[in-house]
Amino acid sequence: MQKSIRPTEALRPERWLEHLNRHLPIARAGLNREGVHQVRVSAARLETYLRLAARRSLRDDLRWLRERASAVRDLDVLLERELPAPFAEWLVGERLVARAGLIEALESPRLRALLEGWRWVPELAREDAAERRERLAVRAERRAHRALDPKSGADAFHAVRRALRRLRYADEWLGRDVDALKALQESLGLLNDVSVARRLACECPCASQLAEFLAAADRDLERRVARARLELARHYRRKEKV
Repeated sequence: MQKSIRPTEALRPERWLEHLNRHLPIARAGLNREGVHQVRVSAARLETYLRLAARRSLRDDLRWLRERASAVRDLDVLLERELPAPFAEWLVGERLVARAGLIEALESPRLRALLEGWRWVPELAREDAAERRERLAVRAERRAHRALDPKSGADAFHAVRRALRRLRYADEWLGRDVDALKALQESLGLLNDVSVARRLACECPCASQLAEFLAAADRDLERRVARARLELARHYRRKEKV
């Protein structure tokens, strides 16, 4: 059930700006992997704020920052798994490259300009945000219906995951209940983890040594796609009954 909102209360980005600024030095130091994750999360939430505000400025910069952080985070998540030794060794090298790219971003004039640019972003009228949130909901539902096609694959669910992430963050900005969206997003995130692992294994120079790993990934991906399709269908059936 959605929480009641006060139409006159404006939305402000300060909380997540402070969160981002607090975790940027942690991500740069590299002593705590959670710092990188929180930079990615903050950038995604702030990008959604700009969508709700219908502002194009700074969105590309936030996406750039999030992608740099995600490149490291995806490898961190994968390296927590038990992997074939040649694959793990290659991933460690890839993480060093991704980490260098993130450090470059964190020390760049582009990041400084991004942070400075928020001085000119006004507060957001809640009723305007609520109206634009509905557009995000429509987009997410359209992508969900495409993914529900039995012929669809993991890529379709990746598109749904991104759309649901924006919808969830929009609801968080509006103070609404996000439990159902969060659970669905987490399930789709697990599917994405398998998809990323498979893609990287195919890109690895030692891919010819990973036949068993790839076969297991294919089976896991097939199971997770089937499960995601079921959970997605249930989510929208429940939504229709509300």
